[in-house]
Amino acid sequence: MFNAAWIYDLEMFKNYFCIGLYNINTKKKTRYEIYKLEDGSELNQLPEIIEFLLYCKKVNGWMIGFNNISYDYPMLHNLIHNTIEYRSEALDNWSKLPTETVLYFLYWKSQELVEAKFNVNDNKTSIPEWKIYIQQIDLFKLWHYNNKAKMISLKGLEIAMRMDNVEDTPYNFDQNIDMKAIEQVRLYNDNDLYATYEKYLITIGETDNPIYKGQNKLALRKELSATYGLNLMNSNDVAIGKSIVIKKLSETLQIDMKDLKELRTWRTKVDLKDCVPDFISYGTPQMNSILDYYKTNTITNKDIEDVKV
Repeated sequence: MFNAAWIYDLEMFKNYFCIGLYNINTKKKTRYEIYKLEDGSELNQLPEIIEFLLYCKKVNGWMIGFNNISYDYPMLHNLIHNTIEYRSEALDNWSKLPTETVLYFLYWKSQELVEAKFNVNDNKTSIPEWKIYIQQIDLFKLWHYNNKAKMISLKGLEIAMRMDNVEDTPYNFDQNIDMKAIEQVRLYNDNDLYATYEKYLITIGETDNPIYKGQNKLALRKELSATYGLNLMNSNDVAIGKSIVIKKLSETLQIDMKDLKELRTWRTKVDLKDCVPDFISYGTPQMNSILDYYKTNTITNKDIEDVKV
């Protein structure tokens, strides 16, 4: 489906950073690292990371991850942005920075992203769609795992997929680690790449699971995106329908989609009985009791925030 695409995952500690890559076409795995250890040993592959990002953009490649739109890509965005905007100067400046300075910058950015996750009013870390340099597939969003009712971590997903090996890092992300720990983190990173790739295969229908076998969610999204002139590649199933309805409504009313969204009526509460047509009824007491339950309930702003995605 993609001419060039990589599964990817980042690891970040105070003195260690890595990006693991798995090319879904060549099946080749690559890892770039930056570290500075207490014994004085260090490695700085930032130039190689930047060159990969530039190549990925050049070939119109895709980067596929799990929660990567909220964390992994923003970690990389400034690196590629500064390099594209000020290529010769940026590359020269990056190469001159001490390894510990590069690590400090990356760790600071990581902490900013993690803290924003717990602050619903903090939108400064999000990258607008039109500013993203490298096309992203976020399996976390596509499968609607950002819904509080369905939310799951990559580790939880590995268990749900019944993987033979489920690993979690034994180290705190706010500590300095040594080479022995780095070797373990590399294995942990490999396992996350494998888990993400397995979920990618399920997403494109290459699975024995009868529910998803042959159902290519990415191909569907690519076709619908082209048909309606929308970017639906990371939209969950419900969001796809919502986006298409808004698109068609904006065309019918001849109102820009952005302006149309601003016309929504703000309500502090919604009585669900007003949302149920009068002709709705059921032939069993059990189903009618469910109907009565909803007719007697009201949704408030707090309820909406609890399920907001």
